[in-house]
Amino acid sequence: MKSILPPFTFFILLISFSFFAAAQKPATALEMNDHFTSITDSLYKRGIAWGKKFNEAYQTKNFSTLTEVRKQLELFIEKKRKEVLLLPDIGGSEDLRLAMLDFLAFEAKMAKEAFIPLEKFNSSSSDAEIKKAIEALQEQSKGENLQIQKLTAAQQAYAKKNGFTITGDDEEGDQ
Repeated sequence: MKSILPPFTFFILLISFSFFAAAQKPATALEMNDHFTSITDSLYKRGIAWGKKFNEAYQTKNFSTLTEVRKQLELFIEKKRKEVLLLPDIGGSEDLRLAMLDFLAFEAKMAKEAFIPLEKFNSSSSDAEIKKAIEALQEQSKGENLQIQKLTAAQQAYAKKNGFTITGDDEEGDQ
């Protein structure tokens, strides 16, 4: 007699994984907002990690250590871009999703155009060369601020449309 356990176990595992995958996707407007916020928070943490690694590299003149952190950042951005593309619209989230996609595209471009040039420096690179690359990174960061403003405006509009409020810097500053 064949055992029922293996097919049954497979069935239970399949249902469990399906439930887990479904639980990860936002189902409400507030969950969609929170999901996007978690993406920006995670991206911010990865940016901070790259900045710390850059400070170490600048001190040691070993800029090759930046490559792995940047590659992980790019992988994260690409994964989240695909994820956002596949999310269904919830509560009129189209504009918010597009703003998030624009933000992620900007971050990917910034990694390529501003981070990669810094990885090419070494102990024989001049301070002037390094300074020029840092200035280019700072210039790109101005564009990042504009992207964040656009994303924040889309988030605020989405919250208003769906009847919830966004807590953030403005409220914390009032305390």
